[in-house]
Order: sequence, then C-alpha cells, then structure tokens
Amino acid sequence: MPVKIGSLLLAAVLLSVLVGCASNSRPTLTSVTLGGGSSSVFVGSNAPAFTVTGHFSDGSMLDLSSTAIWASSDPTKATIVSGVATGVFHGTTNITATCHGVASAPAPLTVVALVSSVVLSPIGPGIAVGGTPQQFTATGTFNDGSMGNVTVTSTDPTIATTTSWVSSDPTKASIDPASGLATAVAPGAVTITSMVTSADGSNVNVSTALNVVSSVYPPLNGRYAFTLFSADTRGPQFFFGSFTVDGDGNVTGGVEDANTATGVGNAPLTGTYVEYADGRGTITFNSNTIHPAGITLRFILAASGGVGRLAEFDGLGTASGSFEPQDSEAFNQAAFDGNYVFRAGGTDVTGSSIGEVGVFAADGGGNITGGNIDINDNGTIAPPADALTATTYSAIDGDGRGTLALASSSGTANYAFYVVDSSKINLIQTDPASATAVAGVAELQTNQVYNAASLDGGYSFLLEQPPVVGSGVKPDRSQFNTVGFWRFDGEGNLTNGLEDEDGNASLNPITGISGMYSVSGLVNGRGFLSDITPDMVSRTFVLYFVSPSKVYVLESFKGGTNAAVGVAQELSGQPYSQATLAGSYALNASELTETYSAIQMQLVFDGAGGISGIADWSCQGGLSSCPSGPVSSTVVAPVYTTINPNPDPTIGRGAIMMPNSVGANAYVFYLVDPSQAWILGVTPDSDGQLTQQ
Repeated sequence: MPVKIGSLLLAAVLLSVLVGCASNSRPTLTSVTLGGGSSSVFVGSNAPAFTVTGHFSDGSMLDLSSTAIWASSDPTKATIVSGVATGVFHGTTNITATCHGVASAPAPLTVVALVSSVVLSPIGPGIAVGGTPQQFTATGTFNDGSMGNVTVTSTDPTIATTTSWVSSDPTKASIDPASGLATAVAPGAVTITSMVTSADGSNVNVSTALNVVSSVYPPLNGRYAFTLFSADTRGPQFFFGSFTVDGDGNVTGGVEDANTATGVGNAPLTGTYVEYADGRGTITFNSNTIHPAGITLRFILAASGGVGRLAEFDGLGTASGSFEPQDSEAFNQAAFDGNYVFRAGGTDVTGSSIGEVGVFAADGGGNITGGNIDINDNGTIAPPADALTATTYSAIDGDGRGTLALASSSGTANYAFYVVDSSKINLIQTDPASATAVAGVAELQTNQVYNAASLDGGYSFLLEQPPVVGSGVKPDRSQFNTVGFWRFDGEGNLTNGLEDEDGNASLNPITGISGMYSVSGLVNGRGFLSDITPDMVSRTFVLYFVSPSKVYVLESFKGGTNAAVGVAQELSGQPYSQATLAGSYALNASELTETYSAIQMQLVFDGAGGISGIADWSCQGGLSSCPSGPVSSTVVAPVYTTINPNPDPTIGRGAIMMPNSVGANAYVFYLVDPSQAWILGVTPDSDGQLTQQ
C-alpha cells in the first residue's frame, strides 16, 4: 500500500508540470488548436470566448486557455484578451494562441461595422413629370467612425447592410426599392424613405421630401445681385455681392462684401449650383477669406424668376436673403440720375440697434449733390431730416459694384453698392469697426410732388429690427418684427389699422389703430405718422415715398429701443377671399436670433383653404423643435384660415396653420396683392415674404 500511494503522488506531480504552457516536462506539447469563439464579431462587441486545447506527445490533451498568449494579426481591426475578441474597425484579422512557442493555426475573424446614422442626398429635390428620374444616394456612418455608400444592399461582409427604398405616395412618385431611383408620376410632394438594416438586425430609417411638378421652372443664367443677413456675437452681420452663373451648374465669378463682428472684407466668388425643376435648388460658394469653409445656400425662385430667396443650408449657421437679376446696362455712373430713397438697419458702436431712412440725389456724373437722412439710434433720434452734404460715388465695375459716401451732421458713412438696375441698388457699409454698421437698399423715387393726398387707401407693411445682443428682453439676441395694415384717407388721417407683432402666439391682431399723418413740403417725399393703439400706446414713424404706392418707414418714437425699418406697399386686387391665393407660391421666413431659424417653402394653394407643398428648414442654437439634423426637407400640408378677420374684403390678413410645426406653428400674412404678402411666423417668431412663383 505505501508503494502504491507513492506512485500515485509522483504521477500527479508529473501531470501538474505538464499542464503549464511553459513546461519543459515530458511528454512534450506538440500542437495547440483553437475552439469556441466565432468567425465574426460586431464593432464594439465581444465575440464568444476562444479556447485553446494542447495536444501532447503521449496523445493526451489539456485545456490551456488560461495560460495561452493571445494575438490578433491586426489589432486595429480587433483586439483579444484572455480569449475574448472585441471588434474595433470593420475588416478581417486572424486570431492565434501560442503556448511554449507552439502557435495555433490562425482563426479568421471578420469584424462587421453597424450603421449608426444615414444621410440622404440630395435633400428635398424637385423633378418634373416626364423629366429625368432622380437618383437618391444614402451615405451611412458606421459605429467605427467610417462612412460608406449604403444606397444599395452591400456585398461586403464587413459592412453588411440591406437597403430598401419606399415612396409615401407612388401615385405621385415611384422609387425602385433596390436602387433609390425615383420617377415622377403626377404633381405633388412625397416623402422618400431609405431603410437600412445592419447585420445585427438593427434599422436606421431616414427620409427626405421629393417635389413633383408638371413643368420645369426657367433656369438661372447670368449675373445676380444678392443680399444675406445673419447674426453673430455683435448682433447683425451682412454679406452683399454679385455672382454669375453659366446655366450649366457653375458659379463662374462674382464678388462679395462683408460686415461682421470680425470686421469688413471683400473677396471674389466662385462655386457651383444645382437647380431643380420646381425652381428650388442650392448654390455653394467656395472657400474665400470671408467664408473660410465656404457656404451653401438653398434658394427658391419667384416672380417668374425675377427674384430668388436665399437661406443658408449647410448646418454651419443660418443666414437669409435674396437675389435679383442685374442689368449690366446700368453698370455706369450715368445710369444713376435722380433722387434715391434708402432704408438701412444694423448696429451702432455700442451694439444697439439703429435704423435709417432718407433720400440722396445722384447727378449721373459721380456726385451726390444733397439729400436728407433720419436716424433712430436705439431710441435716440437724430435731427429730423438731417441734411446730407455733397459727396461722390465711384465708377461701377463689371460685377455691378461701386462705392459711395453719405455725410451729415451725424458723420460720414462709406458704402459699397451693388446695382440691380438703374432704379435700385443694394447698400452695405464698409467702414471698419468700431463704426456704425448698417445695410439696406435704395430705390429711385418717382419724380412728382408729394402731399397728404399721396397716401390714400390701404397699405400692408413689414417692419424689422436688426438682431441686438444683451437687450435684457431675451437671453441672447433679440429681434422685434411687425406686420400689419394701415388705411389712409388722403387728408392726413389714419382711419384704421391693425398689426401682428413678434411674440404674438395667440394669432390675435391688435385692431382699432388710428392716428394722423403729414407730408412735408420742405423735403419732397418725406412724411410723418403718429398712431394710437386701443390701449393708448402712441408711436411715431418717419415716412419716405419711393412712389405713392411704396413707402419706406422708420420707427422714430423717442425712448423706444425698436429702431425698426421697413416698407409699406399699397394694396391692390381687392376684394380678397380665400380664392385670392391660388397656384404656387414661395414662402421665406427667418429668425436670426437665439433660435437661428430659416425656412423656405414651395406652397400650392387650392383657392379654398387647402395647401400642399415642401419645406426646406435650417435651424441652429438648440431649438427644441429642430429636426434631427441641422437641415431638412419635409412634405407639408398646412391650411389657411379666412383672409379677413373683421371681416373686411379690403384687408388681406390671414393665417397659414402648420399642423406639423415645420419652421413655425403658424404664419400670419398681410396681402399686398394676389401675388405677394408679408409674413410673420409664430412660435418661433420669424418674418419674411410670400411671393407667387
């Protein structure tokens, strides 16, 4: 018995020595094999643990997993610790285990990335019935940080995805479920959805709008003057200029001036553009000293191509503006001969809002011979009708750009201007900080004698205050805008008025406004208006006539900080009803303050209260109602309420209700005529225009 027990103890000792990979005992380790594990692993996940079996010279086998040395042939694809492999980046690698210098055969491991998000391109295009089909592209971002084309089902096992496409209404637009190629069927907007399924069964669905129209909108071609308004740490920032397009997708030239918190600048423009069949599209200006990252702008054409509305559409910020065709025959000093009424707004040297209106006389030979200016600097009113002294304006270059100076007792301001035609120029101040910085427009005044009888009838108006910083009213920037209606009797009386103000979420206008006005005999075309609201709030306004049907307006009551400027236009086309709005319209509205929101819509009115269309929206600044990305394009189906709140068929007020809350919950509008209206967005606040395409 003692001998037998000793033999067993000796065998146990020998066996324990053989168990370790580092053993030099006999029998010897001849090979190791891998077991368990998996042939694939998802990025960010662990595969089932691999095991190692040692094979010895005497035919015995032992589990050596706990003492093996593990390796991945490409640790950038997968790592392995204690037999557990973790996916790092899609691709393939080999897993091996080594014991006492004996390595296993490699076990191939495929690392599979999963789609975390998808972006569609283009965003919200438009196509025509019978026109070229639209190819959509889906670009996926994977959970390893890589990006790839997921438009069609992938055959690459490392980014295994299955993609299908669907149209919300195949009677308007069909789409190949496998390729993403959409074909127009009938007019109307639809939602196109890409559904991408990863290898683990998870889904990412992303949608955009597609607008189908019956005919192609006239294309862009030639030279255009543009304006862009935005906001920065100072308050307002301005980008004015001219660009030329070749009709084939290229911005072949141009120039822009900027006035921002970082200073003033001037830079050339080049870029590309895409125009869709419905008159919408995008313009991308390449990187320059003003826009180091470049800038992409969504546009929508209106007024038969006579005007385009702009909104920044790149997720880098928000800006809103417009562009108009330039008349190159007016690119000379002689084209400017007469009185030009101007309005401008911006910021003073302290960052407070400032508004200006006035008139200057150009002689066609490079001289500004005189004029007048009224200024509201944050509630401080400059001398009424302050005289402009003689200055000059420059020659005009091939981009329609020139310079001029306006001088009064308040100082001298230098401007770059861009010609639209001989009757209109866009103005941007180019004095460096810390000068007052304003921008605006000047229009040729109709040559006639103006008096009280020049204001006779109904006028719709829009007043805008530039964004200001630290107003104490809102936490960041604030902006106060008003749309409304005035009725004048031609004898000095404001007999009826109503208006909707920024922040009026109830959609109830202020009604019963009355007052008095006068037209000066000292400065031709200058007037003064005082009105009283039902709650006895009295306000005053300076008026400058562009013509009897168009008046520039400046809020001028002392002590108020709303140095708003705007325009009032005489109504035509009455009586108004729901049938007044019929056909396709472009709506643009923006709020360049703490919500940083800009929207463009193509809306088709049926003349009976129904609307259908497509909305392009850009928003920044943490707005709770922002879409999942900074830019989006969405099908909309709003309705509009009765035009007349009184009712009074000579007042064109109405409201567009947005059940899906795109851009704003509602838009109040005041018609100028059946082709145009002023717009005020409600929650979030915004303002802009509605213009027939």
